[in-house]
Amino acid sequence: MKCITLIAFHATGADGAQPRHFATLRPPPYDARIAIMASTDSPKLSPDLQQIIRADPAATVHLLLRVAAFTEQAEETLVAAGFQIQRRLTLVPIFAVSGPAAGVTDLLDQPWLISAELDRPVHIH
Repeated sequence: MKCITLIAFHATGADGAQPRHFATLRPPPYDARIAIMASTDSPKLSPDLQQIIRADPAATVHLLLRVAAFTEQAEETLVAAGFQIQRRLTLVPIFAVSGPAAGVTDLLDQPWLISAELDRPVHIH
């Protein structure tokens, strides 16, 4: 059985607006690690990516984001979350992007995002 502890608190953004998602609060008026840890427990994120987000949310990562389809809305959302689109892989719709590890938490509510994982080097033996 899995036990989950939820810590709830009320916070507003720098402009006084209610946040849409924990990761949208910048600069955070609270300990950002609590919000990041709560938001990384998603089946859309690979375990190794979850670990990096928890350990160093500001780290620059290279990701493969599997999407339902390539859309202008998806591209705009990726750029707004701090990512640079490196390429589009078309056999299966995947964006290869780079940007802040914590930025992926801004994408978790997007219905077009299927999964996110680290883009690792391929080694041929």
